[in-house]
Amino acid sequence: MKAKQSRKTDIPWIETLPWGTHFCHLHREQSELHDAVVPFLRAGLESNEACLWVGSGGSAPKAREALREGIPDFEEFLATGALVMISAARWVTSGGNFDTQQAVEDWRVRLTRALAEGHEGLRVALDASTLRGCHGKAFPEFEAAIDRVVAGQPILVLCAYRLGRVNAPTLLDILRDHPLASLRRNGEWDCLETRATARGEWEYRGHLRFFESLDRVNRAIQGTNDLEEMMSEVLGEMLGIFECDRAWLVYPCDPETKSWRVPMERTRPEYPGALVLGIEVPVDSEAVRVFRIANSTDGPVRFGPGSEHPLPGGETEQFGLRSQIVMALHPKGDRPWLFGLHQCSHPRVWTSEEARLFEEIGRRMTDALTSLLTYRDLRESEAKYRRIVDTAVEGILVLGADTRITFVNARMAEMVGVKVEEMVGQPLTSFLFEEELSDHHEKMAERRRGLSSNYERRLRRKDGSEVWTLASAVPILDSSGDFRGSFAMFTDITDRKRAEHRLQEHLNELQRWHDLTLNREERVQELKAEVNLLLEQLGEPHRYGSQRQ
Repeated sequence: MKAKQSRKTDIPWIETLPWGTHFCHLHREQSELHDAVVPFLRAGLESNEACLWVGSGGSAPKAREALREGIPDFEEFLATGALVMISAARWVTSGGNFDTQQAVEDWRVRLTRALAEGHEGLRVALDASTLRGCHGKAFPEFEAAIDRVVAGQPILVLCAYRLGRVNAPTLLDILRDHPLASLRRNGEWDCLETRATARGEWEYRGHLRFFESLDRVNRAIQGTNDLEEMMSEVLGEMLGIFECDRAWLVYPCDPETKSWRVPMERTRPEYPGALVLGIEVPVDSEAVRVFRIANSTDGPVRFGPGSEHPLPGGETEQFGLRSQIVMALHPKGDRPWLFGLHQCSHPRVWTSEEARLFEEIGRRMTDALTSLLTYRDLRESEAKYRRIVDTAVEGILVLGADTRITFVNARMAEMVGVKVEEMVGQPLTSFLFEEELSDHHEKMAERRRGLSSNYERRLRRKDGSEVWTLASAVPILDSSGDFRGSFAMFTDITDRKRAEHRLQEHLNELQRWHDLTLNREERVQELKAEVNLLLEQLGEPHRYGSQRQ
């Protein structure tokens, strides 16, 4: 029977699996997910199996690209239906619950169709992380249903879970409900026999402790957006996880720096550190040595008993150090940090398992530092530009795609005599005179065509008075070039317009007097000419000369 045949997986350490196997893959990054799914599905297609990839809409482009690069004739397999890519959202109800029955029934139908089309069976790769929030009490039912579907059938199912998105209890269920778990650690493939036997109980508990420790760190990282609070919480967890005396972060981990400091540390009361001493530590030769070793090593470095590196002399005396383990962290956009643990109560030999756990936590700390440092920089930039906006002499206004106001600064609201909250959500036409509406609609049509412009705009204040402005407006477009709103700056030119109006009135008055004076002079000349004509008729000499007087 086909159900008894072994099938190749192309996943290292899991060369073949019998039909009816349901196993899991644990990954930290999207690339590690693709490292398992691509060879797994490629092996199925090469073995004349129908293959199904179940992911999420958000990850579909990256998954498609990874499959295209790793599977020859990828587009042909898609076109023939040998490979199908779908979203797990089709099995989630409107209430947000995972419909197990609908999912397994879908697989049964696909298996029947695959066998009818001449395939040897069905191979499914499911990104179970896309079902985040749908596990809970339904999780055991979901996994048990998959076991029932694949039992005795020509089906292989790989369920992939992203570490950090499942808590420790759920992770325990995952490990217990799959006979095998594949994962990559330190760039190497590993395979766990997760249903522990008496012989493997110790290893099983070690794996469980590993994931539970990571879960504690993940919770500390995800519990706040504040950098200092995150560092404090994580370092506090380190004291408990490793039962050490001091956990710390040093910045910068740079041999060229003049001094280093401790941005955060957590210690046992009897072993205070740099924060308690309150010092900025000058860099000495020992610090340079530690920084260089850490930066040149991709992973943890152990100092003291059982290691190739002696303890730093200065730290040993200053901080009562008897053993330490460190790792250089390289957050994006920043100088390196040094992450470390001290053992002061006794000489300690750091085990390989402890080093592996420390490294994994260090990688999570690197990601967290990258995110929170970026977040902090963004907040500082936002505060900086907020001050600029709030103190600007120009009024600033943003319209949404519906041309309603989404943002104004205080100066803009002051121009029209209202509060900021009275403007937000209103159409700009609420602050225009009727005579301005036609031109306003023309300008908005220009924005929708992607055009910018400068123009004068008369605004209506809350009391009905007018305020003249010089507007500079630009469209807001998305990455596809579609109109999403408009940004404009308004300069109050009311005083200038009033001065121009007064000047025009003076010019008009001068012109009127000029016209009156010019007409009077012409009339006088005409009268003189008439007098001269009458005198001529009377035979008298002219009284007025021919030149104007």
